[in-house]
Order: sequence, then C-alpha cells, then structure tokens
Amino acid sequence: MSRAELQIVLEPGPWEGEQYADCWPVGGELNGQVHLQTAEPIDARSVRVELRWHTEGRGNRNEQIVDTVELHQGELAGPHSYDWPFQLRVPDDGPISYEGHYIHIVWLVRAIVDIPWGRDITTDRPIQILPDYDLAEMS
Repeated sequence: MSRAELQIVLEPGPWEGEQYADCWPVGGELNGQVHLQTAEPIDARSVRVELRWHTEGRGNRNEQIVDTVELHQGELAGPHSYDWPFQLRVPDDGPISYEGHYIHIVWLVRAIVDIPWGRDITTDRPIQILPDYDLAEMS
C-alpha cells in the first residue's frame, strides 16, 4: 500500500435500474462517503470533496467546481482509517452530461488530500448528470 488509499463511495441516485447506477438529476443531491486508509502519518492541510465538470474534445477546455465540502483540517494519523460522510448539490442549471462527436461534458466527484508543498492525494469518481424527469411517467 502506498502511504494512503483514498476511495469515494456514493449512495444510489433517485432512479432504479443498473443503467442509472451513477446518475443524478440537475438540482439533485449526491450523498456519499470518502474513505481514507493511511499507512503512515500525513502532514495534510485538509481533506475535501468536490463536484466538478469539464469539457473534452475540440476547442477550449472549460471546467467548473460547482460544490465543495471540507471534510477535515490538519494532520492525519497513521496507520489509521477515516470515513467522512458528505452531501454535494448539483446546480439547477446543469450542464447535463454529454458525449458528442466533437465535445464531451464530463462530471466527476473528486476527493483531495491537500498536501502543502507536495503532491496531493486524489481520486475521481465519474458520474452522469441528467435532466430531472420522472421515469415512471415516461414508461
């Protein structure tokens, strides 16, 4: 094990079905937990989780952090196991996830252990943001 293993665990979104396992609506909330297992003490500034999106493909890259929750401040003991619950809010005005020929809009949840004057420890969990609609009405 490296000096730390970082993991994001998300509760299921509002829709049932395997195809909607990592999907949330615009205006919705993501609930989850960040798990950190340290092998040694870490001189960290903080631990936070972010909800963000970015574009990929042709043209300029756009990106935005739409919500951030600080989970911990200061040093981390080691070896030790930490679990921090979090809630992130998806903005009402999207954008929604998109995979086109020339551009993609990619959403993800990122957990970050901020190390001063060093390489941060990070992990990403890709997700899908969809329009808010009632699946029962569409069947």
